[in-house]
Amino acid sequence: LIDISAPASLTVTAKLENSKALEKIISKLKNINFIESYTIDELSKSLVKIKIIYLGKIRNLQESFVKNGLTFKIVNDQWILNL
Repeated sequence: LIDISAPASLTVTAKLENSKALEKIISKLKNINFIESYTIDELSKSLVKIKIIYLGKIRNLQESFVKNGLTFKIVNDQWILNL
């Protein structure tokens, strides 16, 4: 079951290794059912910050990242995504 009463938010940072990286990340995020919406908060040639609004528990979101080919690490309370 997913608790939809109170969506949570998470800001993730991803390095953009090439011109198609952002497109691939967005495509993978769209495949995750727990994500209600997302916005790009910051964008540069080499970096993107994405605010994700998600439903359910953070553990479910973490598992969905992995299932969709996104690895992540948490450094100083900052989430860093990689393809």
